[in-house]
Amino acid sequence: MLKNQLTGQEITKEELSSISALCERQIQLEHARAALEEQLSKTSEELRTLAETTIPDAMMAIGLSEVKLSDGTAVTIKKYYSASISPDNASPALAWLRSSGNGDIIKNSVVCQFGKGEDDIANLLAEELRKKGLHPEQKTFVHPMTLKSFVKERIESAQPIPMDLLGVYVGNKTVIKQPK
Repeated sequence: MLKNQLTGQEITKEELSSISALCERQIQLEHARAALEEQLSKTSEELRTLAETTIPDAMMAIGLSEVKLSDGTAVTIKKYYSASISPDNASPALAWLRSSGNGDIIKNSVVCQFGKGEDDIANLLAEELRKKGLHPEQKTFVHPMTLKSFVKERIESAQPIPMDLLGVYVGNKTVIKQPK
């Protein structure tokens, strides 16, 4: 027989059975959650495909960019932009931004954030800290929303942009507004 580690009293079969039932319930809930998460993932992927590919392609194939359904729901195709500089492309992407006169969108941080166009100050501070025996972590990057806005502006004004280097993707997406 098992004994309670605090009191030394014997643990009853009913107490063990109750704990076993609780553990089984936890296992059931963990399985149910995993199944729901899998279903959510599949539903999200199907929704993304419909909104970003299937519906825009079908509407554009027949020359529509907007349609109103019989219940008053408005369906519109909107262009969307995304960009993400991969770690492998960080150095050349930042170099391109600087050489093309767009270095002001690059942020530089040494423990604290440095704003647009403050690379020189960040570098000086980092060097001063190193001279004092400190080892600051310095990071240069472009904020994701700033990059997205920059990419959209460049594309819409027909200015050149290295699509692969900046991880640019331009697509269409349906926006559905239901009547109130």
